[in-house]
Amino acid sequence: AGGDWLISAAPLFNPHDGRFCGYRGDARRPRADERVGGPSQVGGIGPDSLRQLVHELRTPLNAIQGFAEMIDKQMLGPAAHRYRERARVIMGEAERLVAMVDDLDTTARLDTGRLEADSSVDADIAAITARVAAQHRPTLAARGIDLLLTDTGFAAPVAAAAPLVERMIARLLAAATAVATPGEKMTVHVEARARDVVFSVSRPDILAGRDEAALLDPGYGPDGDWPDAPLLGLGFTLRLVARLASQAGGSLAIMPDRFALSLPVAAAHAVVRPA
Repeated sequence: AGGDWLISAAPLFNPHDGRFCGYRGDARRPRADERVGGPSQVGGIGPDSLRQLVHELRTPLNAIQGFAEMIDKQMLGPAAHRYRERARVIMGEAERLVAMVDDLDTTARLDTGRLEADSSVDADIAAITARVAAQHRPTLAARGIDLLLTDTGFAAPVAAAAPLVERMIARLLAAATAVATPGEKMTVHVEARARDVVFSVSRPDILAGRDEAALLDPGYGPDGDWPDAPLLGLGFTLRLVARLASQAGGSLAIMPDRFALSLPVAAAHAVVRPA
């Protein structure tokens, strides 16, 4: 039974008392034309159909986030402490799902040529790295993982929009640390070079010996079951970051000990070294 399956199912409820019983549907092997061929090919769904699906998902997710926030802030009146706690949990889970939906939308736009990187703007990659690392550190500490940001010194701005740079760094850091185990020390480093700046994060021990082909497989596991874990899988995340980096004139290198994201230095800060 191992391998790829396409599953279509609907919720099943007990007709007598309305209790949820599970799901009932069909499962079959995918045809050759339905097999995963790229990051946005999810169960044979093409980029345009995927963008439509993303639109349909984003609307209810935004509504869920909004209502949970109203309960948490007691905008509709006093709410018990346990309800406000549950609302905060829902807000966090909805935010995670929105990030996943955004990744699917970005991938679909890449496939259809509708995403263009703006190289006319600069981004402070060192500041972005420090901010993203600070956001991840509490969650990692709760799992017993140390996140060390080495002294980067001066790093020239990169020729890419700040939101795009932040998305790449956040996704790459989340993908790497999500499969780390308690007691590990993860290192983040920013290195300024003549024509580019390299953001790198160490590979966790569980990925030792895995080659690039295995890691880039969209369905590759294991994936963590915690707030920062990539919902779409490690392979999908790495492929997305690689494509975004390429769109910005950079690259993603998968090395034996780390993942390295290279982005071009902004033209005004590039240093041309003599041959």
